[in-house]
Amino acid sequence: YRKMAKNRVKIVSILILSLSVSIGFNSCKIKKRITKGKKLEGINTELIKKIRESEIDYTSIEIKASTKTDALGKKYSFNITYRNRRDSIIWISARVMLGIEAARIICTPDSVWMISRLARIEEKGDWSTMTDLVGYPLDFNTLQALFTRRIFIPGECGKNLLENYVINGKGKGVLLTPDYTIEEQRDCLVKSGFMPQFLLAEGQMRLERTRIMPEDGNWMMDFLYGENAVEQFYGLPERIAVSAMDQDQNLTIDLKIMQVNLNTELKFAFPWF
Repeated sequence: YRKMAKNRVKIVSILILSLSVSIGFNSCKIKKRITKGKKLEGINTELIKKIRESEIDYTSIEIKASTKTDALGKKYSFNITYRNRRDSIIWISARVMLGIEAARIICTPDSVWMISRLARIEEKGDWSTMTDLVGYPLDFNTLQALFTRRIFIPGECGKNLLENYVINGKGKGVLLTPDYTIEEQRDCLVKSGFMPQFLLAEGQMRLERTRIMPEDGNWMMDFLYGENAVEQFYGLPERIAVSAMDQDQNLTIDLKIMQVNLNTELKFAFPWF
């Protein structure tokens, strides 16, 4: 039973820290693609305006969702509550059947705390601790942006300026990547261990898909939002198809958003240890 419980917590961790879906972009090595090849086009003012208008503008957000997960050869169902005071704190609770909490996580830009009474697990440390736990590199900016459908620079690269992105391809939408020629930004990307790509749907230029993967291509995470945006969810879709893959396992998730509360007073209860 305890082994099963630990597996549940690992699934929750992966679910929380690497929500993704494996379809779409070209899977070539990102660094090679960016540093070699055709000259990349910068982003004009009109495009920047469209992107910003399509993003959620918030100071705090709460997202409640149900999920069905297939991982490690087993199927799991979770209910997730995500709370975020922008650029400050993230709080996540995942519950299994009968409302039993499988795990609770609270994070700031420089610390992560995780507890599971179900599996008798308590973990605390910086973001490298969680990277070791779940096997994927992640940081506060990335997690916050994935849940709120926003373009981001991983790590601590200062202000997230769209002027620092380039158009890396056009077709069924516009593919954006951070400009690798900017030294400070390049150093941050190298430190983070991965490069993000963002696919924007034509027209409103709403973010449709986010992909992150390392230079060696040993793992890949995508987060598919699709073109749909539900009004009561402030630009988030009702359903998100999710998966993650690496050399050892595949993870698939069907995530259904049930409720979104914007700019309300939020509580971040946590049993500190």
